[in-house]
Amino acid sequence: MKAASQQPAENPYKDATIEVKAFKDSIGWGYDVFINKSQYVHQPHIPAVPGNRGFSSEAFAKKTGEFVGYKIKNNIMPPSVTPAELDSLGVLK
Repeated sequence: MKAASQQPAENPYKDATIEVKAFKDSIGWGYDVFINKSQYVHQPHIPAVPGNRGFSSEAFAKKTGEFVGYKIKNNIMPPSVTPAELDSLGVLK
């Protein structure tokens, strides 16, 4: 019996319009990621770290959201982030 050939799945996001918007609430800054104008991610606190605190600045929230958007655009799913990636982005200050 011949094994089925496995081809990589086509990236459904390669032509998508991805937009990131930062927002501020009572715990700090967060971000939303939109794919083709539909909200895909709502992240009110810093992901991958304990607790529920927001980012300390709009720039840090936006930078992290753009990194998540990059992962989505390149079909790196799920588009989660690690503490090491957040540290590399310099957004944990």
